[in-house]
Amino acid sequence: MSNSNLSAGDNNTLTVTNNNVDQQALTDLVACLRAIAPQLGLEGLDAQDFADDVDALERNGHDLEQGGRRWRGVKRIVLGALTNAAASAAVAQTLELGAAIYP
Repeated sequence: MSNSNLSAGDNNTLTVTNNNVDQQALTDLVACLRAIAPQLGLEGLDAQDFADDVDALERNGHDLEQGGRRWRGVKRIVLGALTNAAASAAVAQTLELGAAIYP
């Protein structure tokens, strides 16, 4: 999260909070989520719902509140993949990326 100060004459200062996240980190997270999607064992509507959630995270993830909400939903699905040994390393990396953005 970053802050910026705007001066408004007579030495008045207004601090504006910017709830944006690092765009490159978000891009990396979305790419990882898409890469591990086939390893999650989702089918049909579940797979489509996951893809839709990842798309929504890509669109709205720049906002910590909205992105955090989407991330929590996606994370629940991703955590289920940890039981698959082949997916564990990629899933763990993806979870770390998400946790760095949405603590």
